[in-house]
Amino acid sequence: MRGRAANDWGVAGVSAADEAVIREEPVEMREPGFETGAAPGEMVLSIEADDVEPGATYSVTLAVDGASVRSWPGLSAAGVVSTSWTGSSGRVHEGVFTVVSALGGRTWTRRYAFSFVVGARNISLSTAASIAGQVFRVGDRATVADATAAAVLGDGVATLDGQTVSMRHPGFTLLKDVEGAEHWFAVYEQPGGEGDVFLLDWTENVAYGWTSAPWTKVTENTSRTFPDHADDVAMIRVARSDYGFLTLPAAGATL
Repeated sequence: MRGRAANDWGVAGVSAADEAVIREEPVEMREPGFETGAAPGEMVLSIEADDVEPGATYSVTLAVDGASVRSWPGLSAAGVVSTSWTGSSGRVHEGVFTVVSALGGRTWTRRYAFSFVVGARNISLSTAASIAGQVFRVGDRATVADATAAAVLGDGVATLDGQTVSMRHPGFTLLKDVEGAEHWFAVYEQPGGEGDVFLLDWTENVAYGWTSAPWTKVTENTSRTFPDHADDVAMIRVARSDYGFLTLPAAGATL
């Protein structure tokens, strides 16, 4: 069980003398989880009670974006509570599980906040190197199975917690492995309207025209083969040893 100062956990109805004695909450929870559901826009949100002290009871409530979703009162055993929730795709949603536990006439309250994106994926990578060249959506999480991830470089595109890479903001960044090698990957945010996301990995010392460049289409909202719409997003990774040219569209083109 975790040991923390009682007033850090929000113990209610306890005298100052008792606070020095009570050090543990009676219910230990794992971090919240989320996964894509079967229906469009559906997410399954969950949290697990990993350890419950004998005689303790607890209740769990879930809110998303400040609105109450569901409650689970009167629990007394370890286990998972989960529910389906449907929301807008392509934006970050804020969830909070609130756990109120009780034992011996005392009460503890703790909030577990988390962020998720509808349609986000939990991805397993065999090695840190296998992330190279992959394109993720904001909200995705990729876990390195062989524990070879050492650090995420860059300015907040992604973060590393243990061996899990969480995609935070659109852009390019690098995952450094335990051997010091760096592996690039990209993160995009779903565009609005009729937009698609296109990626150009510009590694050769050649000149490209905008319409004929070797774009990789990341999303499939339209039949376009290159970015040519106000809602489109063009992501260009430049990794060349010499100069090159990318001819932009003619003046007046819609981008």
